Amino acid sequence: ELLRGPLYYVLVLMCSALFFWRKSPVGVISLTMMCAGD
Repeated sequence: ELLRGPLYYVLVLMCSALFFWRKSPVGVISLTMMCAGD
């Protein structure tokens, strides 16, 4: 339980960064909100 939460967070963050980093401003905004909220 303790490892699954951060693991899923990092996996979602990496996948979002790979798919949306330069292609979509919405992806960049969502990544920023997810990282800044943490």
